[in-house]
Amino acid sequence: MIHYPALGLVKGVVENISLDGVFVKTESVNLSVDSELQLSVKLEYNGELVTHKLHGTIVHDYAQGFGIAFNKLKMEAESRLSLRVLLHG
Repeated sequence: MIHYPALGLVKGVVENISLDGVFVKTESVNLSVDSELQLSVKLEYNGELVTHKLHGTIVHDYAQGFGIAFNKLKMEAESRLSLRVLLHG
């Protein structure tokens, strides 16, 4: 789930995620590049699904979705750790 201030909540599917950002596939949603948003994603942490709020900036906007670069200064340490474990085991 994505909170985009101009539109409210936007649903999408994570297609590609890294420690630096994520590509989210959506249906016909136009978002402005350089806009900040908040992404809620469920990741496994210590054997449980935990919802993490990740802050980022839109860096690409395509017809099929958009790319978000994470704002690492706003990202909680637990969220960064969960991403590392998810991506690197």
